[in-house]
Amino acid sequence: MALRPYGFVTTLICNKPARIQIRYFSNFNMYGNSPIPANKQRFVPTSGTYPEEFLVGSTSIGIKPASEPQPDLILVASEKPSCGAAVFTKNEFPVVSIMVTRDLVRKTKGHGLRGVVANSWCANTLAGEAGLEEAVAMSKEADKYVSGETGKEQGSSVMVMHTGAGGQRLPINDIIKNVPKLYQGMGKSQEHWLEAAESICTSDTFPKVASCTFTFPSSPNTTFSIAGITTGAGMTHPNMATTLGIICTDAPVTPTALQQLLSTAADKSYNCISIEGDASMNDMVAMPANGATGATGGTEINVHPSAALQSDD
Repeated sequence: MALRPYGFVTTLICNKPARIQIRYFSNFNMYGNSPIPANKQRFVPTSGTYPEEFLVGSTSIGIKPASEPQPDLILVASEKPSCGAAVFTKNEFPVVSIMVTRDLVRKTKGHGLRGVVANSWCANTLAGEAGLEEAVAMSKEADKYVSGETGKEQGSSVMVMHTGAGGQRLPINDIIKNVPKLYQGMGKSQEHWLEAAESICTSDTFPKVASCTFTFPSSPNTTFSIAGITTGAGMTHPNMATTLGIICTDAPVTPTALQQLLSTAADKSYNCISIEGDASMNDMVAMPANGATGATGGTEINVHPSAALQSDD
């Protein structure tokens, strides 16, 4: 079921080769209340092979417009500190979640990351300093439960994402209040992954989740797992294509190699898509690798981007 936009505002930014677009959508029943279209059901897996020691959870905080409560807040977390990488929009006006996550990855150099917290239906754009503080608070609150530590001097270990309508405030109090319930409901089943994929959908007509196994040439007898969820159906254009993506693997990969792999893969996929010709301020793909399936006695693998972890499929 597609969204029906009832209002559309385009603001031209003086002296900048960019546009900020704010879209407002009428309320409608998400596919949570309606069946997935028959021609899309073949794209939704009924089972999967998910990476070890990753937990996924989702809950409703009331942002998503539907006749019944629908999950709109998710947390994907590793049970142990992991390496991490991320790629971001090239829009000149990145949203605050991009700023927070980019700064986190830079400060940690991709080490010690624990996961990603994300919400749908509120992009937290044009929110100024208050929006930045809300994104930081969202990350820190999730980190408090994932890491079990409070008041850490080094800051949060959880990346943050927003997607949805722009120009409205993030309901941060509702998010903070529901993080404990979100954390308590985490698991590693097919249902957990599928519901998380559903939770970050906005105008998507079906949830997007995929998983597979692979081996490295240096460890041919050890099988690793990789899984991902993504969203995006409108305002789609190259250089991230107005999407969010979370990819997890239990392979022991160094942050440098992970960043190379993710950047190269994004160039061959997300950065090649165009639907409406508009690039969003929120686009991000994050990838934690926790090394839970250790084939090298705890040693991280410095993989070349052409290795088995990367696929043309």
